[in-house]
Amino acid sequence: MFNEGKTPGEIATERGMSKGTIDGHLAFYIAKGEIEATKVIAKHKLDILLKAIRELKSVKLNDIRDH
Repeated sequence: MFNEGKTPGEIATERGMSKGTIDGHLAFYIAKGEIEATKVIAKHKLDILLKAIRELKSVKLNDIRDH
């Protein structure tokens, strides 16, 4: 659905899920290399996110958001 141009919010609404769940699914596909990260998040935000991942040594979204 994302590759068809739908936003994470639109996907969540259509599937009856939370946006956080969809974000987690997108993160999974980014990690697998099936979706380019910069299609989901702006480059400057991606840089901040990657820095947090390196510092925390974790890819858990809750840990990263708390950081």
